[in-house]
Amino acid sequence: VCASSYERDFNRGAYVIIAFTCMFTLLSLLFGVLLSRHFIRDVTGPIERLLGAMKKAEPCDAGGSQFHRKDEIDGLVVGYNDLIGNITAANREIEDGKLAIYRLAYHDALTNLPNRNLFKAKVESDIQDGVATAMLVLMDIRSFRLINTLQGEGVGDEVLRRVGEILGGVRDETRIISRISGDEFGVWVSGTDEEW
Repeated sequence: VCASSYERDFNRGAYVIIAFTCMFTLLSLLFGVLLSRHFIRDVTGPIERLLGAMKKAEPCDAGGSQFHRKDEIDGLVVGYNDLIGNITAANREIEDGKLAIYRLAYHDALTNLPNRNLFKAKVESDIQDGVATAMLVLMDIRSFRLINTLQGEGVGDEVLRRVGEILGGVRDETRIISRISGDEFGVWVSGTDEEW
């Protein structure tokens, strides 16, 4: 059976339409993939940079981890930058607090000398380490109560400060000088006889 010219023309046209539709569909798919990759990079790129900055900030080093954008991720970035700033400030306050606590626990506020706690820790440490020779000197200010009674506690405090300055001037790595309590001071010297 021979096809008529009408059927042949119809088949030819149908083939052209199908070929054109397939070609258009493939080009649209290719264009869609390329366009979506571009948009995905625009979204995922900043998020990846943000995650990278977060990893840098884990030890709370804010340097170089803040960045700014002017698009839909701006709110996230601003919030992140604020968080890093807050964490960094809080860590500074914690470190300052630790230093203040250490200072209060191991130093006398009036004389700036080590206190009884640090003195005791040093003596015990040297004894446990088996120091070869050592010397312990305990001293107090004669008639200190009389100074406080007659001159007042302000003068007594000034006397303690002055004694603390004098004793503090002879400190080194072989000796620790401490205000143990009230008007009592202690000196612990460890090392060889030649160093004394």
